[in-house]
Amino acid sequence: MPIVKSQFKPPWQWRNAQLQTIWPFRFRNPVIPQRTSLLIPTDDGDEILLEYCDGARASTSSLGILLLHGLAGSANSQYIVGLQNIFNDANIFSVAMNFRGAKAPNKMARGYHSGASGDLKQVIEFLTQQYPHIRWITIGFSLGGNVVLKYLGENQGNPLEGAFAVSVPLRLDICADRLDKGFSKIYRRHFLGQLRDEQLRKHQFLLKYDPEQATILQTTGFDKRYRSFRDYDEAIIAPLNGFASAEDYYQKCSSRYFLRNIDTPTYILQSLDDPFTSEAVIPDASELAPSVTMELTNFGGHVGFYEGNGQYYSEKRIIDWINSAADTRIFGEKDSLL
Repeated sequence: MPIVKSQFKPPWQWRNAQLQTIWPFRFRNPVIPQRTSLLIPTDDGDEILLEYCDGARASTSSLGILLLHGLAGSANSQYIVGLQNIFNDANIFSVAMNFRGAKAPNKMARGYHSGASGDLKQVIEFLTQQYPHIRWITIGFSLGGNVVLKYLGENQGNPLEGAFAVSVPLRLDICADRLDKGFSKIYRRHFLGQLRDEQLRKHQFLLKYDPEQATILQTTGFDKRYRSFRDYDEAIIAPLNGFASAEDYYQKCSSRYFLRNIDTPTYILQSLDDPFTSEAVIPDASELAPSVTMELTNFGGHVGFYEGNGQYYSEKRIIDWINSAADTRIFGEKDSLL
């Protein structure tokens, strides 16, 4: 499918990439809907926390939405909560997936990373077995979007009805280098600081829960203050997750390399002014499978897409995309989300 130019043009005061990125993160605080938490076991003895939105009951919903957050986020991230409120109001069942260790320390030294498609696969298998009457769509943001696209490329014929990805780090190597430049260093410092804090909390937890896993974590230099994502990924992500190096991790987990293998209806929303990426991550149209469409906006920052007056283009685009697919396999009948 084609790469399409977006019609998104926010008011002039919202055409700044940093403002688009920071404003929703700092000042958008949607009310978290009533949710039910469930820990599901992983194949390697760990756990993944799912949060079900209670307003729409699974027993009466024919459509289910699985939401994936980004780096250092969780099911409480404002973009996840905002969508869960929308789906809840529309009586659509939604589940927010917390990557292992995202909200509280997990049981193993390893945590999540941009290529954690195996964890997503286990969650999808669990949900489709628990709710066989529901047709599932998954929506991933940033790191979560990379995981979604990688999963789709690895699993042709998967049970998902469709997928939407927003602000995806399509080439992890390019994005790691981008965060070493200019104003983007501010984001790098923020994320690496948060990740260090997560590792410190996990180490304290593992010392009591599983000293053997604590020892594994100690071999990585988890408590150091890293100055680049390449250094962090080399020291922490690669050894804990079976990669030979940071470069090996980037090559094996960058979702751009999986796009041509996707056979699930998929939409990618990407901003050209994203301070976490660059135009170098954008694939050629020839790299997209027939089932994949990519929309490029000139503005939007990273997981921003703010239109002003409390409105978000990304949310509208997700709803429009689901509705426009009413004649495809996403819906069994001609029905509408909202």
